[in-house]
Amino acid sequence: TFVPLSSPPASPARTAETRYLVIVAPSLPATSHPPFQEAGLPDLNNVKAFWAHKGQAVTYGAGTWHAPMAVIGDERIDFVVVQFANGVAEEDCQEVELPQPTGVSVDVGAGGRPAEPKL
Repeated sequence: TFVPLSSPPASPARTAETRYLVIVAPSLPATSHPPFQEAGLPDLNNVKAFWAHKGQAVTYGAGTWHAPMAVIGDERIDFVVVQFANGVAEEDCQEVELPQPTGVSVDVGAGGRPAEPKL
């Protein structure tokens, strides 16, 4: 769970504009290659993006890949992370570097929600 820490807003208008982008992907089926024996690599064909406001926490389900939080707006947002850790590094945290030139882009233009991500 990622919980934004509150801070005194600079102004109500800036607070309303400050939000962060949540980018997630489900897991592909598991492989026989460590460290992805329990969960597969991210399914980049099914990436989703969502807006969250600085007062909203985000909890990911097991097997959900996510990108780092991307804050949009003039205010800084610090997060505290609450995570169950069992001490097995491959199960507690897995990182994947996307191959080049593969990448994910999200249109964060004006409007309420980001457009569908593009690969």
